[in-house]
Amino acid sequence: MRLILCMLILATVACGTLIDRATAQETAPTAPPAAAPEPAPAPDLSGSWTGSWSSYCNGHHGPMNASFCRIDANHYQVHFRGRFFKLVPFSYTAVLTVTGVDNGRVLLSGSHRLGPVFGTFSYNAWATDTQFVAGYCAEKDQGQFTMMRCCR
Repeated sequence: MRLILCMLILATVACGTLIDRATAQETAPTAPPAAAPEPAPAPDLSGSWTGSWSSYCNGHHGPMNASFCRIDANHYQVHFRGRFFKLVPFSYTAVLTVTGVDNGRVLLSGSHRLGPVFGTFSYNAWATDTQFVAGYCAEKDQGQFTMMRCCR
């Protein structure tokens, strides 16, 4: 019986001490939160880019260049030029929308209809000040563009 009584007393004292500590922590003045570091500004992608494209579906690939022109804070007009089957040139313009910024990378998306044969190509991309990587998807193809900034 004494053992049970001692245990109850110890438990009551321990609980009281824990409650007192919790109350003291709740009422103690706290330091103001540290200011969050300002996110790095999104790089301006305007300028010339060079690289290549490759298809995941059929293994086709080729050189690719692009000219990025900033329309406003959330849109770029991009003129893509490249070659298909090593000889057949292609050229088209698409508007890419800035969908976010993550650790200095601009996130972009867009789509462009390339006619009845090729259909609509959709893009999801990320870019830094020096690198552009876009996944593309169409009804009959999907792949990737990889480009580096060649000059400003």
